[in-house]
Amino acid sequence: MTTVLVPEKGGNTMKLVEMDGHFYPTFPIESLKHTTNIVARPEDILIITYPKAGTHWVFEIVRLLLAGTTDLPRVEKDDFMLEDTDPSFIQNLPSPRNLNSHFHHGVLSPDFVSQKSRVIYVTRDPRDIACSFFNHHKKLVDYYDYHGKWEDYFHRFIEGKVDYDSWFEYTKGWERCMRENPDNPFLVLSYEAMHEDSLKAIQKIADFIGTRHSEDFLKEVQKRTTFATMTSQRGTMETTDSMYGYRKGKVGDWKNWFTVAQSEVFNELFEREMAGTDAHRLYSHTLQTQMDVNLNSE
Repeated sequence: MTTVLVPEKGGNTMKLVEMDGHFYPTFPIESLKHTTNIVARPEDILIITYPKAGTHWVFEIVRLLLAGTTDLPRVEKDDFMLEDTDPSFIQNLPSPRNLNSHFHHGVLSPDFVSQKSRVIYVTRDPRDIACSFFNHHKKLVDYYDYHGKWEDYFHRFIEGKVDYDSWFEYTKGWERCMRENPDNPFLVLSYEAMHEDSLKAIQKIADFIGTRHSEDFLKEVQKRTTFATMTSQRGTMETTDSMYGYRKGKVGDWKNWFTVAQSEVFNELFEREMAGTDAHRLYSHTLQTQMDVNLNSE
């Protein structure tokens, strides 16, 4: 395990940790090394997403549903993130544990599959992820020491030269895990569907984790977990660095970033890499061409 400076086309580098062939943020070494061995429990609720796909949003929803009240002190979802937290803290949490991770399926402790822990898997349009991740990397200088430009970052992202590597491989790996374990409890949510009807998503999550609440309470959870409310109630890290937690939270913001040429490159790669996947069925109809007037000009 070493800290590396990963270069890109424009000459800029990104500071990452490399471990067993994967890139990670510069998290504590002990956390990265030992969280893959955490003992899972059937009662666990594990939120799995590629970065910038709504982890904190879902974590907060689950937290309020489990507590049965919206009158809670704010906490950092990172304190319950497998790869960024002291493993002994995770092990000593009472059940049901509300946990989260960006680990690839093959890196995560196999205990979570064998114990049939409840997994909430959230997906998001990878183009929106790329734009949000770019701003995340630029803002968190202490973590990444990254100073590149979008035109170079675009290639970095599609080549997987970021923490947690390729979105394409990450997504295919978790889809494969779900296919191979059909009896395990998985709830798949899309960021876009949550934006369209957050109350419906909250009800799905409540049913999945086994909580029962009135419609009024679910609406209160909905109000407490809006983008505006969560932004105004950021925790310590978000207050220190406003880009860490939530930037815009919009759907389709990629159109303000991608050029026509970038869109064409991405679409070709997406079609080649994701054909036959659930992600392809979810997002292929939204792929845009140079006919989209919202795309940036060259």
